[in-house]
Amino acid sequence: MDRMDTITWFGNRSRIQKLNIIRNDFVFHCNGVSECDDEKQAGLRTKINSQIHEICDILHACGGSPQSGRTGFHNNFKRLISRYFLYVEINGDTTRIDGILDKIEIGTGAYSANTKRSVLRIFNPFYYVGLLVSLPFKALTTVGFDGSHLEETTTGKFVKLITFVATVILPILIFVESHASLVEWLKNIVSWN
Repeated sequence: MDRMDTITWFGNRSRIQKLNIIRNDFVFHCNGVSECDDEKQAGLRTKINSQIHEICDILHACGGSPQSGRTGFHNNFKRLISRYFLYVEINGDTTRIDGILDKIEIGTGAYSANTKRSVLRIFNPFYYVGLLVSLPFKALTTVGFDGSHLEETTTGKFVKLITFVATVILPILIFVESHASLVEWLKNIVSWN
């Protein structure tokens, strides 16, 4: 999952909505424990469990933790949720929900604070150049390699430089070459004074 500082407003808004939905699901589950509607609680628990991996990714992306800590973060958050469900089943105790809600609310706050910056990314051309430059490494990550590690090596930096030249400088040079008369006209206007 992309880090929080690389997503646009659309991705930012989507993550806030998902965090709000899972938070509401936990609150409904917690409130429903006292009502003892077992069928409804089981369905809500299944819904929560099916979303946990994605929610872990979303929370980890805004936490600023290094990618190597991703598995540890996921395991800790899943363990927190498992303990909550275990205590609810055994004791009917819903006090363990606070830690879960805190993490979700902190994540929601981080993405809310990122809203302005995410809007600016939509209109920033360098954001899209950065996406193009990182495309080979994302492809390697999709295939199964550690793209973030490869990106930091000397070879990775060289590939980023070549990709930058191919996506930014080369099109400018081609435009200037193919529109030489336009360039001459602009030179004449500038030198007219």
